[in-house]
Amino acid sequence: MIRIAVCDDEPCFTQQISHVIANHARDISPSPETVLYTNSGQLLYDVEEGAHFDLLLLDIEMPEKDGMSLAASLRRHLPLSLIIFITSHTQYAVKAYELSVFRYIPKSEMETCLPLALKDASRILKQSSSDTYIIESARRIQKLSAEDIIYVYKQQKYSVIAAKGAEIPVRKPLAQVLEELNTLTAGGTGSAYRSCRGGARTGSFGIRIPGCGFL
Repeated sequence: MIRIAVCDDEPCFTQQISHVIANHARDISPSPETVLYTNSGQLLYDVEEGAHFDLLLLDIEMPEKDGMSLAASLRRHLPLSLIIFITSHTQYAVKAYELSVFRYIPKSEMETCLPLALKDASRILKQSSSDTYIIESARRIQKLSAEDIIYVYKQQKYSVIAAKGAEIPVRKPLAQVLEELNTLTAGGTGSAYRSCRGGARTGSFGIRIPGCGFL
């Protein structure tokens, strides 16, 4: 399922976007789940608390936190998510692309441009999912690119995934995590993950250094 967040301070416009998504759901695979926000601060709060969205449809000029600032903050928590700005303010287009947004759609062209953007985003998300490791807990869904995972080690009842910028505990046996990671890299160009002992950490861990083999 693709999770979509729509944020615009005008409730009537969030509903319009929701209708466009619903009318073109057949072009979005897997099927979408849409959450509507009229408060940018609430969206950011939910994401900071663990909510995950694959696609973010944002207005730019909003009270409390404008779309540009919101996108920058969301990007820190959802680095793999796609962002689409839907706005009446076309003067922000250049600034928007500095934030690596996926699309910039004028509101006057939404009915025409949004369906195509949704279809393209769905295709990209589906392709990237084959190289993404998903970590689920009661409060949070987190997605990691396989290329960002450096190694995995065992710590008491947890397997800990050491990725770029963070170490993430997963309540699964180490062997299961390694098998899931190897499923992602099977048939690809990346090195496989395996279990070994030693190194700087005690206990068993799997380690992959791209291009260098195992340490």
